Amino acid sequence: MAAGITGSGFIVLVSTLTALKIMPVEHISILIGVDRFMSEARAITNVIGNGIATLVIAKSENQFDETKYQQAIKEVKG
Repeated sequence: MAAGITGSGFIVLVSTLTALKIMPVEHISILIGVDRFMSEARAITNVIGNGIATLVIAKSENQFDETKYQQAIKEVKG
């Protein structure tokens, strides 16, 4: 469940840290700021990884259309 919902991993981490008396609840606010930036980084990494995986699988299955790819690149470059 923690992997499917944004921020739920943080809740699990906080619960574990406070239950094991590793970190007081008052210090958790520092982690909230760091987790926000880490969440953005994880999202960007996932998008890039999914795009690369799609290309790799399409090429391995001979479903990648090089002509359409080149045409799309030309349109982006202007």
